Amino acid sequence: TDSSGKQSLSFKAPQTKNTYLLNLFYDSKVYAAKVQRRRIAIVIDDFGTIGGSLLDGFLALDKAVCFAIFPDEANSAVTAARASAQGRETIIHVPMEPLGYPSVNPGNNAIFVHQSPTEIEHRLKGFIKQLPHSKGINNHMGSLATTDAEVMRTVMSTLKKHGMFFL
Repeated sequence: TDSSGKQSLSFKAPQTKNTYLLNLFYDSKVYAAKVQRRRIAIVIDDFGTIGGSLLDGFLALDKAVCFAIFPDEANSAVTAARASAQGRETIIHVPMEPLGYPSVNPGNNAIFVHQSPTEIEHRLKGFIKQLPHSKGINNHMGSLATTDAEVMRTVMSTLKKHGMFFL
């Protein structure tokens, strides 16, 4: 438990009936200047495939909501342009190889673990060129690709060259 000026921990040793209580007392004023303001990021992904009134509805959300936009989709460029015009942050929703591929399909121009670093970098640069206002990327599916050290080394070095982040 945590209460004003005190944290308490109650625990029991597995082989005994004894319960122990540890109380930590502190002066919260000492830590007040060190407390960092907490922030939360809200990202909605899978943009690029929708348009019309559904897209209009999402664009009516608070501008702090970030859009993750698929590259190579019918409404990718329009969505990115409209979001950027609002001052909304966008990231690229990069299709990446999932566990279960090929029965689970990540979509167009995905990054796969069998690809060379040159091919991965080429794809990422193409996505960045399509969606130039994006600040970073996140992965679509990608449960296998994001566990591959060589794939992620290439992804991260490419992003670093472009001043972008990976979420």
